[in-house]
Amino acid sequence: MKSFLLLFSLFFVSIALHAQPKNNAATPPTRGAADVISIYGGVYTNISGVNYNPGWGQSGAVNPAFDPGTGDVVLAYTNFNFQGTGFEGNAQNASEMEYVHIDIWTNNATNVKFTPIDNSGTGAGETLVEVPVKSGEWNSIDLPKSALLA
Repeated sequence: MKSFLLLFSLFFVSIALHAQPKNNAATPPTRGAADVISIYGGVYTNISGVNYNPGWGQSGAVNPAFDPGTGDVVLAYTNFNFQGTGFEGNAQNASEMEYVHIDIWTNNATNVKFTPIDNSGTGAGETLVEVPVKSGEWNSIDLPKSALLA
């Protein structure tokens, strides 16, 4: 079985002056290229055509080139209330994958919500999953595909 790694290094802040990470998220284990669909990160080859800020009415914005001072960039979300990531430019079939992997750093949240949206018409359209996180540190999360199919 394949592991689906949706590789995001997420960095949530309300204002850029708030606390921020002083280190990087843990490096994920080595996996074969056929076993990974990398959306954002520096370990695997990222797919092209990803829209990190599709403008779905959210109040915040995303900076895909934010350097917290470590030399490795992360996606930084400001004034975060919700954020989409669009694949209109490069639709993906993740049906053979088993997990979604996300790395999240936040200075003020204890729970975030994650949902993939299936526009194919063959799977669950949208299933919201609550993800508990600890503020002030990187959280490395592997969500099993089964949690997203409810």
